[in-house]
Amino acid sequence: MAACFPFRIAALLLFFTAAVATSARAAEPAGENLAGDAHLRRPVAAAFLHGQRTIAVANARSGSLSLLDAATGQVQRETTVAESLSSLVAIDDEHVVVADQDAGRLYLLRVTADGIERRTEAIVENPARLAWHARQHCLAVATLWSRRIEFYHFERDSVDGASLVCNKRDITLPFAPRCLTWSPDGRWLVVADAFGPNLAVIEAERGKLHAVRQIRGHNLAGLAFDHAGRNVLVTHQRLDQHAPILPDNLATGTLMDNFLSVVALDDLLDVKARGSLRTFELRLGMPDDGAGDPAEVAVLDERRLAISLAGTNQVATVIDLHEVSMRINVGARPGALLVADKGGRLFVVNRLDDSLGAVDWRGEKLLAEWSLGPRGSEYPRDRGERLFYDARLSPDRWMSCHSCHTEGHTGGLLADTLGDETFGTPKRTPTLLGTSITDPWNWSGSLRELRDQVRKSFDTTMHAPHVTVEQVDDVVAFLHTLRRPPPLEPPRDDTDRAQIARGRAVFDARGCAACHVPPLTYTSPAAYDVGLADERGQAKFNPPSLRGIGHSAGYFHDRRAATLRDAFTEYGHQLDDPLTSGELEDLLRFLRSL
Repeated sequence: MAACFPFRIAALLLFFTAAVATSARAAEPAGENLAGDAHLRRPVAAAFLHGQRTIAVANARSGSLSLLDAATGQVQRETTVAESLSSLVAIDDEHVVVADQDAGRLYLLRVTADGIERRTEAIVENPARLAWHARQHCLAVATLWSRRIEFYHFERDSVDGASLVCNKRDITLPFAPRCLTWSPDGRWLVVADAFGPNLAVIEAERGKLHAVRQIRGHNLAGLAFDHAGRNVLVTHQRLDQHAPILPDNLATGTLMDNFLSVVALDDLLDVKARGSLRTFELRLGMPDDGAGDPAEVAVLDERRLAISLAGTNQVATVIDLHEVSMRINVGARPGALLVADKGGRLFVVNRLDDSLGAVDWRGEKLLAEWSLGPRGSEYPRDRGERLFYDARLSPDRWMSCHSCHTEGHTGGLLADTLGDETFGTPKRTPTLLGTSITDPWNWSGSLRELRDQVRKSFDTTMHAPHVTVEQVDDVVAFLHTLRRPPPLEPPRDDTDRAQIARGRAVFDARGCAACHVPPLTYTSPAAYDVGLADERGQAKFNPPSLRGIGHSAGYFHDRRAATLRDAFTEYGHQLDDPLTSGELEDLLRFLRSL
């Protein structure tokens, strides 16, 4: 049997045990059948089972697995399998692995006509996305905030029937990963940055990070190999960081554009190359018809592709990488795509409509929209979520709130939004994770209420017409649900905790706490002269929260400091005297622990 790495399985791989933070268990029913119950599901992924007669759908909000008849769309069963779900892959015709990012778990499930059984589970920090390679029997797991790729095997045995096996090896990345895809031969795993421009390629056999390259864009939301396996297909957006956010710039796609890029695998593997990757780019929108927030991409045949346009509630078909031949209206926030082997059918996961769209991609038409079951009541936060991801609110549908604040976070790009009442002064886009308690808002700190910031964003950034007070309040309610990410580097042991404590002492002794007030938000309600003026001479800024500061991409209002270290060594941020090397290392370790 092939393996992820060139070692004997018996020598290197361990079954899940408490010692490796995993467990094997006898098969147990996953839960009662919820089909027919009214609740919100928020589906995120789908896979075929049982000879493509069954479609398994993973639901993020309810933590349930829905099983549908692939011919009729009838829901056969819905069973709660986790607290929430972030990803799903089919291992074979009756086994799937699902990821629970919030609980930090992977579950191997067996799906039969009699129900769903949980076979084994593994503890994994914030697993965001899964990718399975059948010939290599290898499962790759992208762990978002801990910035790792972990590998697992699927094994059959005569006692328990089937188990996941841990390779006890992972790869650390210089960015937070989300999308990932295997090359057809299983030699390479390509991983996309969840927020920024990075693409990494991993040599699976050696378990080695081969190269990290960049494309000209952000929101790398779709990733796949082309039909021949020689090129990587990437959907993404591109922000002009210096174009003023004016209606004309929005309506033409000048400010925010949407692309499918084609990257030659050979170029991605070239470790000697410098600068951004060379790509062939297909623009997905037109001046009067934008294609906001392109998401998943799927290969239909040797000539045609499908792309879900999450912000416009459409699926686009592309012919010969030359033109978008058709845009088909589907449900709200389409994401994952599932291509049937026969019949020319494409299934689209509509996240905000709790539905699955069945598309005839040869005839380029929607055949049906299959509900996953009765939907529960939508509350303000749910309506706000819809607005946050809706590119139809912007002129000609080029961008949504999510376009700059990816999944509520940020790629750290600059945007000239009139946030400080001036143009020509682009500022770094802040994260919205945990923002509900970090008043005041915008870089000048001039807005005391979050609803005022949301209203201003609708009016002067999105240029959204006719937004109501209720809609503003709905978005505020949604933002209140966005939690801070965990620290980039949580404490590891007593020695590490001692260094963090020393760093906290440096933080206090150097007066950092005057502006970044602990312990809750590490910010304060005033604006301070930090000695770093913008293009109009403005030097007073409201300090951003230091919670999760290690996940930032660039520092200060204009990203002039590329790293936290640079903020102190190159710019001496708020220091009367330079830090000693020991003080600097301790302070940086403390900040990365927040």
